[in-house]
Amino acid sequence: VPSQIDMALRITLALPVLLFGLLLIRSALTTFGIDYMIVIYLYFPEESQIQRHEIYSVIRHPAYFAGVVMALAGSLSQLSVYSFAFLAIVYLTFKIHLRYEEGELLERFGDSYREYMTQVPGLHFRPSDLRAVLRFLRHPGEKQ
Repeated sequence: VPSQIDMALRITLALPVLLFGLLLIRSALTTFGIDYMIVIYLYFPEESQIQRHEIYSVIRHPAYFAGVVMALAGSLSQLSVYSFAFLAIVYLTFKIHLRYEEGELLERFGDSYREYMTQVPGLHFRPSDLRAVLRFLRHPGEKQ
């Protein structure tokens, strides 16, 4: 494949995913603030508040999802076995981290959080929920 076509293909694949990831990060920061983004609430649970944003009815961990999307953009820009191995490592790292974080959330919120986990995906959203995700990108910070 000529290098110009290869580069155009990589940019065409990666750029929209990168923009989606950047918008997710911007919306997450605007909506939740830096303290929630760096999970301060885990260390000071008495000061935390239940978040009631529409995005949480679609995906349990939108900020972590943004990290996976950014890793996907990097993988698409490189189109190599190593970049997709990196994507798998990023995804698995988030899954392992979530096992611990959600354990704490289960302790704190009990069966209601367990039920929520069965209803709402953790690191992706259902295609039928695309409109809610796009609203989150267009209007960050709005509560349900």
